[in-house]
Amino acid sequence: IISVVFILLLYSINLNSQYREKVIFYDDFNKYKNGSSGLPVWIPVKGEWKIVDGKYYQGSHKYDCGAMLNIFLSGDYIIETSIRYINGEPGAGFFFNSESFEKTEFSQMLRFESSKSMILGKFSPSGYDATSAVKVKFNDHKWHKLKVYVNGEKYRYSVYMDDKIVAEDIQLFYNSGFPGLECSGSEFEFDDFKIIKVITGYNPSKIHWVRDFIFDNNNNLVIPDRINGLIRIFDLKGNVLREVGTPEKQFGQLKAPALITLSSSGDFIVMDNARKVIHIFDKKGVWKNSFGSSGKFFNPVSLATDDNDNIFVLDNGDNKIKVFNIQGKFVAEFGQNRLKNPSDMCISGGKIYIVNRNDFRVEIYLWDGVKAKWISFIRYGSGNCRGIAVKNDFIYLSIDNSVKKIDFKGNVKKSYLCKSIGYFYPWKLRFGPDNKLYISDYSGSRIIITDKNLTDIDVKIDFLKSDEVSIEWKTPEVLSSEIVVKKDRKEFLRKKDEEKLLHKFVLSDLGFSRNYRFHIKPVLNSIPSYDGFSREFSFTTKAGKGTKQYWHFPAVALIFTNVFDKKTMKDTYPPMPPLEKREIERFIKQIKDAERFYWFTSNLNFHLDVDIIVVDDKLERSEVFDNSPYYYPLKDVIIKYITEAGKRVSDYYGVLYMVCVRDYDEKSGHYYLRGKGGAFTEGINTGDGYGISWWEVTKKDHSSGNNWLMTHEFNHQLDILFLNGGHPEYWFNHFNPNIGTAAKFGEHFDGNAYIMRMVPRMNWLDLKSGDLRVTADRDEDGIPDDEPCFPADEKRLGSSPYLKDTDGDGLSDFDEIAVSNWIVEGVGETYGGKRIFPDLNNPDTDGDGIPDGKDLYPVYPFKPEIEYRTPMIDGIFSEGEWTEFAVFDDPAVKAEIFMNWDSTKFYIGIITDRKIPFKVQIDFNADGWFIGRDNYLVEVEKNSNGKFSYSVNIFNASDLKRWPFMDRELSKKKKIDFAYSKKDNKYFFEIGIPQDPDTGIDLFKNEIISFNVGFKDKNKNNRYLTLFEPNTLFDAKLIVH
Repeated sequence: IISVVFILLLYSINLNSQYREKVIFYDDFNKYKNGSSGLPVWIPVKGEWKIVDGKYYQGSHKYDCGAMLNIFLSGDYIIETSIRYINGEPGAGFFFNSESFEKTEFSQMLRFESSKSMILGKFSPSGYDATSAVKVKFNDHKWHKLKVYVNGEKYRYSVYMDDKIVAEDIQLFYNSGFPGLECSGSEFEFDDFKIIKVITGYNPSKIHWVRDFIFDNNNNLVIPDRINGLIRIFDLKGNVLREVGTPEKQFGQLKAPALITLSSSGDFIVMDNARKVIHIFDKKGVWKNSFGSSGKFFNPVSLATDDNDNIFVLDNGDNKIKVFNIQGKFVAEFGQNRLKNPSDMCISGGKIYIVNRNDFRVEIYLWDGVKAKWISFIRYGSGNCRGIAVKNDFIYLSIDNSVKKIDFKGNVKKSYLCKSIGYFYPWKLRFGPDNKLYISDYSGSRIIITDKNLTDIDVKIDFLKSDEVSIEWKTPEVLSSEIVVKKDRKEFLRKKDEEKLLHKFVLSDLGFSRNYRFHIKPVLNSIPSYDGFSREFSFTTKAGKGTKQYWHFPAVALIFTNVFDKKTMKDTYPPMPPLEKREIERFIKQIKDAERFYWFTSNLNFHLDVDIIVVDDKLERSEVFDNSPYYYPLKDVIIKYITEAGKRVSDYYGVLYMVCVRDYDEKSGHYYLRGKGGAFTEGINTGDGYGISWWEVTKKDHSSGNNWLMTHEFNHQLDILFLNGGHPEYWFNHFNPNIGTAAKFGEHFDGNAYIMRMVPRMNWLDLKSGDLRVTADRDEDGIPDDEPCFPADEKRLGSSPYLKDTDGDGLSDFDEIAVSNWIVEGVGETYGGKRIFPDLNNPDTDGDGIPDGKDLYPVYPFKPEIEYRTPMIDGIFSEGEWTEFAVFDDPAVKAEIFMNWDSTKFYIGIITDRKIPFKVQIDFNADGWFIGRDNYLVEVEKNSNGKFSYSVNIFNASDLKRWPFMDRELSKKKKIDFAYSKKDNKYFFEIGIPQDPDTGIDLFKNEIISFNVGFKDKNKNNRYLTLFEPNTLFDAKLIVH
């Protein structure tokens, strides 16, 4: 780390602490020239940073602008600065514990979010994740002091403003790194920046930002430290035994050692990623040899050796494995034809296992000592996979924030989520000499230890009575445990037990419908050891027999029906008439659709209770929105119309601001709703007491209906509600496997439904805004008996309040509700044909002869199988050539749909009674539309000459550097067979999609694929009428008779 001219060796006494403080850095910004960027002391990584009259000024209105310091911090310390707001929406704070001083990809960050709130959280490669938020008033132009105290030992930090605490005991996700200043969306001045080391007696670990590690022949842990340029050897308690190598800045060999492996004699083989050179040290640490260069290695990501001391280098830069002998002589290279963005490898039993990240596969090669031969692959699903280990008949993978154990068919047998601490970022995996699995936790700067079964501390909460609970968990080894319980955010009780494996605490007389939170310890077996408490868990006691609890969230929808934009109006246009009543009724129905969606997909735990206020006043757009790029709603307008409706703003925690802006169409001579389908949201932490979503209302049959805009945007409000409730793990509803928000679902509504349904019931009852309520549920099946304010209950569903399975079909009423998203109007799609929704009184809802309890799809009468057969793609349907899958009967079109497959192609045949465009959407691996690049959209359209043509678009969710996108370039390379004909007023279409391992189309017996089929509505509104519920995909198995 470079020395800094402004470091001061000053001592002070903290009057509020028993600990000594030592100022190790101070900058008053007076020693720089005006206009200087602060270099070389400060390293601006984003924004417009410059010295202005002895103050450090940031002038860009971009978000997350940073200026960093090359000072590495760990343990306990304080950073503080003076700040002064100048212009923009106030946003300033700190980066700290950043992995790098040249970027902020991994860093803690806190800043003002507005004049009334502060957000706290972390950056990771997926972006910023706000993990908590606090209310702070900050709207003047005076100087204020901002300070953060970091407790590295306990993985916690606290924030102070003007020496008053504003956030206390916040979880620290990264416990060492570089500090810096942060500024977002505004102009600020900074002054008097200090770093104060707090001397507590705690000796911080020397393990920092660990990716790779190895065990030496003495079973010690060997970790390359790329920040300090050396190799450290630790015992299994985390004590440093010795160091190997000399940092380059001390005229040694190493600049940024990142990868390591071991030879058979115990030599350390180290890759310096900065110099792209391999160094070999003997087991005593004496340098022996070096080879390689930046021209030979581009981006090495993994090292391994075989029994003959061949050195394998996995190079992500050119997608190859390069093999050298121990002297550095080239032996072989392979993989360039298959690997795409590989990340790690391991060698086991003469086979090389490689994580092929962009294809979400493990490629397996056979190595004979001279050359490699590819033999097979295993799919592992999705996500950013960084590490691999093989043990016996299983493969272990570090993916996103988990470690998964899969068999050689790709089935996930167990997942390790490190649930007790709430967040970790696993990287390298290695089995130790004790046969335990060692995991490098990059975020926590530690090695986590578990067993081959991935035993995790999994807390179970059981209700013995309505007001009595049992809290139970198992530790990996015999230990004494402790629990601390809080009620109303204050400590309620603390208990310990003796040493054992299974720990159980019973809490009694807790009262009814009361919320409790608790921590446990110990929670982690790690190097270095961790003696802190777990993340916070919570539960809510029951309300008594025959009842159901739910969370009530009052919101209001303000619908402005008559709004014009003077910028698009002309004096010659006729007066704008009042909006038709049926249009207003349409908006209200769409709001009710979204309310019902939230009720059902929250598993009847969250009641979004929306009051509707219709504003008929004729208003100009500037009277409802401001003139900023995000056209924020005017707060005075919200207050005015809520008050005029006889309500108070404080009655609501959520606002939906729907503005009907109409433009004039000169061609038709009519006014029309001009909303394009875009919308914005601010969460409840803005300081106004409510979250708000706003948009210009869309017209009838728009691809983005107002039900969708409300559903999507309110989910952003809900995200903040879970954050405030202590549940930051709630998914962001922009889907991307690179940030861990992709799974087996379709698009839009289906993805949001997945997010909602996976929320544990306890979390729904633990939100801060709204209120916990109780209703009658005599059979305790989770469905309320009769509550008119709900979107649905037993009475309106027609089910019995006394029976959990009203129709006796083997599928409970509660589970039967969950087989559908209950959506007719999706995004760009409308449920067509014979719409079937769950019927709790019909044991065979779809009438296919299979009771609902045994039916894979109770609401679809189609057999989920696709038969092996080879049709000829010539536009002619010969007798016996195709297997019919479904019949689609809708007023807009009648169609027959056929599907078959063989080992070379997937076949689709469609017969329609009209000349109508259609689409087929296929997820060939049935793993979700936002995973992989096996997602095909085939569209058949009419040309201007009246003939049909097709297009193929591949939805690519495999690029770790991009959000999922329609890959036009890849699509151009993929051809399909297509033919059609017309006979007797019917149109015959045949399509053949070739097998393509490059995109993931494999086609084999018993494989599952997912799909949907849609036909353009005859009204030319660009919406598709779909065979299945909108935005969903149907699973079918490839079979051979």
